[in-house]
Amino acid sequence: MVMKGFFCALALGLAVAGCSSPGSTALNDLRVGMSRAEVIEQLGKPETTSASGDVEVLTYLLEGQRDKSRREYFVRLKDQRVNAFGLKSDAGLLASPESRP
Repeated sequence: MVMKGFFCALALGLAVAGCSSPGSTALNDLRVGMSRAEVIEQLGKPETTSASGDVEVLTYLLEGQRDKSRREYFVRLKDQRVNAFGLKSDAGLLASPESRP
């Protein structure tokens, strides 16, 4: 009976672990110049994508390390390579000075 309970708990733990998404610390392994495929391998499928010309933005909802709340993060690709990433709320800080209002 104890073994049956152990295996049920193990199966439940593995199922929950398999459904979890990467946390914001996964961004620490991203690097400028990585390919789109490498990003998706690292972070999984994005929540949303958008594109204009040769620029694509992947958006992820990732759990924060400290407070465990989910926040929006972006990965910007130019010509299929990472050229910026971080909190979506900080994305405007990455615009060139001449493109800011």
